[in-house]
Amino acid sequence: MSPDLADFSLLELFSIELSTHCRTIEDGLMGLEDDPRPELLESLMRAAHSIKGAARIVDLPQAVGLAHAMEDVFQAAQQEGRAPGKARVDALLAANDFFARLAARAPKDLPQALADGADEASALEAALRALPAEAAPVDNAAPEASPASQPAQTAQPPATHDQGGAPASPSGSEGGVVRLSAELLGRLMGLAGQCIVESGQLGRVFEQARMQRRGFLDLEDLLSQTRALLPEGDAKDQLDRAAGMLRTVHAGHSNSVCALEGLARRMEILSDKLYHQVLGSRMRPFGEGARALPRLVRDLAQELGKQARFVLEGANASVDRDILDRLEAPLLHLARNALDHGLEPPEERVRRGKPQQGRIVLGARHVSGSLEVRLSDDGCGIDPEAIRASVQAKGLAPAHIAQRMTDAELFEFLFLPGFTTAAALTSVSGRGVGLDVVKTVMQEVGGQVRVESAPGQGTAFVMRLPVSRSVVRALVVRIGGEPYAMPLARIGRVLLAPGGDVQTTGGMQYLRLDHENVGLAQAAQILGVPPSPLPSHEGDPALPVMLLEDRGARFGLAVEAFLGERDLVVHPLDPRLGKVPGVAAASTMEDGSPVLILDDADLLRSLEGLLAEGRLAGVGTDEAPAPERAPKSVLVVDDSLTVREVQRQLLEGRGYRTATAVDGMEGLALARMGSFDLIITDVDMPRMTGIELTRRIRADAALARTPVMIVSYKDRQEDRLAGLEAGADFYLPKSGFRDEALLQAVADLIGGP
Repeated sequence: MSPDLADFSLLELFSIELSTHCRTIEDGLMGLEDDPRPELLESLMRAAHSIKGAARIVDLPQAVGLAHAMEDVFQAAQQEGRAPGKARVDALLAANDFFARLAARAPKDLPQALADGADEASALEAALRALPAEAAPVDNAAPEASPASQPAQTAQPPATHDQGGAPASPSGSEGGVVRLSAELLGRLMGLAGQCIVESGQLGRVFEQARMQRRGFLDLEDLLSQTRALLPEGDAKDQLDRAAGMLRTVHAGHSNSVCALEGLARRMEILSDKLYHQVLGSRMRPFGEGARALPRLVRDLAQELGKQARFVLEGANASVDRDILDRLEAPLLHLARNALDHGLEPPEERVRRGKPQQGRIVLGARHVSGSLEVRLSDDGCGIDPEAIRASVQAKGLAPAHIAQRMTDAELFEFLFLPGFTTAAALTSVSGRGVGLDVVKTVMQEVGGQVRVESAPGQGTAFVMRLPVSRSVVRALVVRIGGEPYAMPLARIGRVLLAPGGDVQTTGGMQYLRLDHENVGLAQAAQILGVPPSPLPSHEGDPALPVMLLEDRGARFGLAVEAFLGERDLVVHPLDPRLGKVPGVAAASTMEDGSPVLILDDADLLRSLEGLLAEGRLAGVGTDEAPAPERAPKSVLVVDDSLTVREVQRQLLEGRGYRTATAVDGMEGLALARMGSFDLIITDVDMPRMTGIELTRRIRADAALARTPVMIVSYKDRQEDRLAGLEAGADFYLPKSGFRDEALLQAVADLIGGP
């Protein structure tokens, strides 16, 4: 037993064991419905038996009786040579739910909880014991589960339906499981990283010791030359003794250096192994984050009168436990949407030539260093024309713009809070209800989400996530004389650009690349740090440039030098620092020196702001080109891509320079870096709302006088008062949004462009 568990009480141990066995039983029952092999009952029977034994030890007789009844049902099914039918599965799940609720209680409360639930436990036990013997199985399974397929199924493992429960399966392995808190795991990760740093220091000590051997050799040569100059006598004898002692010391030093070399090499190997083992312990199989979905799909499909089969693919794809935890809520939202609005009722599916049973497929795979999660259904799909009509009806975009939007642009509206095309909302879900949560979570973990759909063929939500938030593979560069790291996943390309490829047009610098002009900026200016000299175009034509790609656009950031690729342990910045412009996190190099990890999205926003204000300096210079005429600039802060774009086009069409930010946090960072004549903000946004943004602007001495306009769907009187009390100068409801209304409000606040 681990030292941690030795400190646990019996009830605490029972609670931990109960939780594990409940997951095993629920996963197993869900798996049996898709793969009804009687031999799979063995692990479930053993789990129920273990609950019974553990409950007896902690003297919980009600739990003993219920677990015993479950064990009997599993045993009966095993003796009958068939998987439990629907009635038995329902009764077993109800009993398992009772135990799951117990496991969620504080261990000290378990006796009282069982006493309070004694009647329910007795009723569940009676229901299990009253189950009749099952007749020959009726063909109520999926059409695919034909008898002809049985031999093949027996010969193959249930690869795509293990529900990610492999670690919880009590297979009899002696490996065991030790539970560690996330905080302890984080500390271990930090110590493992420190071990790498210290082993690197030991290597440098070895190098210094090895270099001292040169001094011994030089001293021996000097003694030898001096001896040759001395006459025979005491002085020469003394020198011979000194030379002998020196050779002895030199030999001892050489032996120590050899031992130190071996120690340094072994420490480097061991610390590297330790680091990667601890790193691996943070990674979890993706299937663990999808445990609740099979049960959700089964129960909700029954409630809605639909037939659905849940399929999990890529359950073993590894992902950081922090990201896995954050994925649970979005996946549940998407599964509910797929069942409620995606899958058609059985009779309608038959009428459309589809199988009665619909499919909801959740898949995960690693793609180019990222985790791609795809939740799809083969239901009715989403009609883009219905979205277009809804967009126009709600006044979210002018008709002429809405008509030109692509399907992908229209699907972006699904992530607006409260946006739906459903004729009637149900108690389960509505298209749009909860989808803003999905997008918010994706943004918080550094991921993206998009929708793919075709009417009549189904819908897929595709999420692209970082595999880990703990460690990032990054390119370390030098900017302003300091090292900075850019995650490789954010870099489209790096190159050493010949000076002749840098061109200037209209005061802007471009890099001629692949027959295209790629905008070029100096990274030091974007970060707001004093620039160090870049490589000379004449003497050294190699200009280090990182190419960042965003929504099809490419930008080049000129740095001072590439310092190489590193695996960096990500350390979040102290929240008391707030949002540091252009920086996402911090880390340490092998020599222990700190390095800041750059935020690519923030850099691109800052670049847009500098471009909008005409303040972008030329590469290799400190001075920004003086604009011939500086139009007034507006910062648009809105989490909706489409709303941002509509407002940007309107304002730039009128002659204002415009920059955009995706939420209040980025908006505040951009406002502090730029000089805007007006800030337009939405209210409901992830990370920082428009109300909070307005308060922060008013509290900032440098920004306090900048006019703020709130444009929001919230048009109640109390909403307006909340915005104005926060410090907004104008409140424009989106329900009454018209092109001229917005432009007139801007002109009233800051005048013409």
